[in-house]
Amino acid sequence: MLLKKVLRDFRAHVKEEFHKVYEKKEWYWSDETRRQKDKLFFTALPKAIKDSRGYPYVGYQFPEEFYERNEVVLTSLIHLKNRKGDEHVTEFVDVMIDVLGSKPNQKNLSIFFRNEVI
Repeated sequence: MLLKKVLRDFRAHVKEEFHKVYEKKEWYWSDETRRQKDKLFFTALPKAIKDSRGYPYVGYQFPEEFYERNEVVLTSLIHLKNRKGDEHVTEFVDVMIDVLGSKPNQKNLSIFFRNEVI
């Protein structure tokens, strides 16, 4: 039960940071714009983007190579809803959906924590 709360809080934190920067505007973006904003959010150097109040956003600063290798997993932390059936969804994203949803069983948790992003 505690682990489930920690995992959900982890995802909520990433999503909250994204919304501080972009003010929940992603619902109006095209797929291409969303992908560009996601990449900038995870790879930008400090002061490259500002949050909604105008303060520099430090961000995660992942190398672009790391981001591109794990794009689906990273973006799923923010845009997890309705990902099942998406052509870009990997088996791991299905496990993420289960772990962060209602199936945090031992098998799913071991797969989840073996991923380099987590």
